[in-house]
Amino acid sequence: MKKFCKRDCIKSPNHPWNEYSRNLKYRIRYGISVEEFNELFKKQNGCCAICGKHQTEFENRLSVDHCHKTKTVRGLLCHKCNRALGLFNDDPEIIAKAQEYVTSQDA
Repeated sequence: MKKFCKRDCIKSPNHPWNEYSRNLKYRIRYGISVEEFNELFKKQNGCCAICGKHQTEFENRLSVDHCHKTKTVRGLLCHKCNRALGLFNDDPEIIAKAQEYVTSQDA
């Protein structure tokens, strides 16, 4: 039995099943709804909270950044910035050392 009229139909971001699964994912992983995601998106003017690049500059939508200890949502980040924070284990000291290292190398 065919579930979709054509293969591209399910890939559409506006397809009802995609919206439902996205809402479910946000609820389970981050405790927010798609509406709350959209509010954050508007608040940040559609830009990554760290690098400031607009959503349109990326293939994927902005990621929900959250604290792994408290589970609170901090904002929306592009994939690179979100990944960088994760690789630094969200540790402010390591991030500060990385910033110091980069700026000292530029001098």
